[in-house]
Amino acid sequence: MSDTLPHETPSSTAARVRPDAPDGISAEARAYLKAAGGFSSMSSSWPASEDLAGWEQRIAATDAAMHHFFELSMPAEGTFSYELREIGGTATWVLEPKDVESENTVFLDIHGGALILGAGELAWKSAAAAAAARPG
Repeated sequence: MSDTLPHETPSSTAARVRPDAPDGISAEARAYLKAAGGFSSMSSSWPASEDLAGWEQRIAATDAAMHHFFELSMPAEGTFSYELREIGGTATWVLEPKDVESENTVFLDIHGGALILGAGELAWKSAAAAAAARPG
């Protein structure tokens, strides 16, 4: 059975069908792929621009889906540290993997949430998940 997920754009709410995960992949991979649809499985209607309560609800629901998705993608606990620092007057999450030998290596993850999604701890979880997915 396939999940039908709305394809969200400001001008379209056309549905698309996502096929089931192949039988040959692990339960963990199935959970990851199912969670990956979490962002676009939200309601297909956007709140009106003046609907503050509607936007707050949408942001909270999207952040909850993102939290679940990033939890599935996190590197193993204890393999990195993280802290919130102020750098140049800007709140910045700094993550440091424990197994990187070079102090001159930097992975920069620019937040792409239009300044309304993925705030706070979701910012470092997003970066940790993205860094863990990169080889080397």
